[in-house]
Amino acid sequence: MNNRVNMKELFLGMQQEMLSKLNTIRKHVTHSGTKGNATELSWIEWLGMYLPNRYSVDQAFVVDYKGNRSDQIDLVIYDKQYSPFVFFQDGVKFIPAESVYAIFEIKQALNKEHIQYAAEKAESVRALHRTSVPIVHAGGTYPPRPLFNVIAGLITTSSDWNPPFGKPFEESMGRLLRVSILISVVH
Repeated sequence: MNNRVNMKELFLGMQQEMLSKLNTIRKHVTHSGTKGNATELSWIEWLGMYLPNRYSVDQAFVVDYKGNRSDQIDLVIYDKQYSPFVFFQDGVKFIPAESVYAIFEIKQALNKEHIQYAAEKAESVRALHRTSVPIVHAGGTYPPRPLFNVIAGLITTSSDWNPPFGKPFEESMGRLLRVSILISVVH
């Protein structure tokens, strides 16, 4: 009896399963809004299954203590342990800026327009005011956590460019001087 797990094959299998699901949506759902929503929900479900329970993944707006609100974000990874959402009604969530670790826009393909769009969404979150306060616990008080950079990115399953990370990609990224963004093309 073999008690070993080939982790590489296991993760490749999980990747192929996700790609198959996303490709089925891409091929058979022709309404762009419905296709986008189904793709976003697939990523939210998948990440929600594999992230530690302390974290949540949702579509949401991010809000700060002054009442400022971000653009709608396709995928927000946030801390639900110390900072629950502010508002949740009929699928609309407002999540406090302090609890957000990462945001991602989800698109069908990597291209200049989608990179710029994701960068603008990232800026709408990063411009919010965040605070940090001491954390009271049974044994006393922890000092305030230092503020951290919110990771921002674009998730796609294809690229309009060949090669995906060639000169057009580099030129598009070079235009984004103020905003750092993570690009992930799953293939």
